[in-house]
Amino acid sequence: MALSNNLAIVAAIDPQIVDNNTVSTDLVDMSLYSRVIFIVEVGFCDTTVNAKIREAKDDAGVTEQDLTGLAITQLADDDDNKQVILEVSAANLSAGYRYVSCDVTVGNGTSGAYISAVGLAGDSRYNPASDNDLASVAEIKTK
Repeated sequence: MALSNNLAIVAAIDPQIVDNNTVSTDLVDMSLYSRVIFIVEVGFCDTTVNAKIREAKDDAGVTEQDLTGLAITQLADDDDNKQVILEVSAANLSAGYRYVSCDVTVGNGTSGAYISAVGLAGDSRYNPASDNDLASVAEIKTK
């Protein structure tokens, strides 16, 4: 079976330059998955970069809060071309919370930082997991 049948692309921050701002992935409904990993990629940067997982009670994110223990060690202004991974389990969400997202905060630099992120969900309650990919997933090829 193809790996793409077991993983779904459920959240993203499209590649962009960010300076003195916070950008967030889509909210992921953890009632559909046991685990989600967020892979944050940082290209050139001339300032600090932070990333953390947030949890919410609803799909609008109105009741969002930080998920304790899921924040990276801050990347410095010379940490070009790095990746960080944050993994969350549905079992570790606070009572009444069902959705998660990844926030990436970039400090105030001359240019900022090139960043992107992708959220991959596994242990889907419904298979194939790829049926729940974001609408922006253009194509899946396997061999």
